[in-house]
Amino acid sequence: MATKNNCTDCKLCQYRKSIVQGSGDLNPDFLFFGEAPGKDEDEDGIPFIGSSGKLLRTMIETASKDLHIKVFFINAVLCRPTDDYYGENRAPTSTEVYYCQPKVKKIIQRVNPRNIIYVGEVSYNFYHLLFPSKYRIQHPAYILRRGGFCSPEYITNQYKLNRIFRGFE
Repeated sequence: MATKNNCTDCKLCQYRKSIVQGSGDLNPDFLFFGEAPGKDEDEDGIPFIGSSGKLLRTMIETASKDLHIKVFFINAVLCRPTDDYYGENRAPTSTEVYYCQPKVKKIIQRVNPRNIIYVGEVSYNFYHLLFPSKYRIQHPAYILRRGGFCSPEYITNQYKLNRIFRGFE
């Protein structure tokens, strides 16, 4: 989706390089709904391309093998939450989510996914009433902190995605 740097609704505009509006198939079977863009995403304007995103994309590829699943990625806010240009990523505040919500809602309605999978807590906490879904997985950043591919969290979430994609969940 096109990236424009003209939004000034909240203070996240001060340090961003891109507005990360989403990417993927525009007629998706599943929309993966994350927290916020990180540094890599801010640089390239594409969600879920950093280390967490690579893990999630690997999980999706593994779980959807031979199924031809179409996916779209978006976050609860469209700009990287940080407090300076070289700062660490942080969780978005409720105010930042509030100001971004109309834009995110419009993108999701335009894409019109058949299913939504919430990735982590932030998107679920702020959007599940607008976009109800029974599907949730742990955020890949959490899985990486717990050991990545070797962690019990990876195995649990991989199993869950397999079941979701095959209609058993």
